[in-house]
Amino acid sequence: MRNKVRNKTRLVEKRHQNEIAKASKKNPKHFWRYVKTKTVGKEPVSELRCADKFGQVEVVFADNSKAEVLCYFFSSVFNDEKEQIFDHLQNKNCMYVSKCPRFEIEDIRDRLKN
Repeated sequence: MRNKVRNKTRLVEKRHQNEIAKASKKNPKHFWRYVKTKTVGKEPVSELRCADKFGQVEVVFADNSKAEVLCYFFSSVFNDEKEQIFDHLQNKNCMYVSKCPRFEIEDIRDRLKN
């Protein structure tokens, strides 16, 4: 059910974006208003509570300190792929070879108009 609802909301959002794109030549203010809503800065990260070296809980306020705390926290989640050795992939024979697609200028113009 959740996936169906999410697909419907994405469809509505895409239709809204298409309407804005089509009307942007006639009404550029509407387009730029929409862009502004998507590019407005996010709220800053609030203070963080973390444990220091000695296990004492401290509150971090400075942006640099917050970045260090978050970096330390998430560093355990991500893998360092430099240390991993991957198996060599062997070449595979393809049964079908596709041709390079040809694009006609008129076809591109027609598709851009619609």
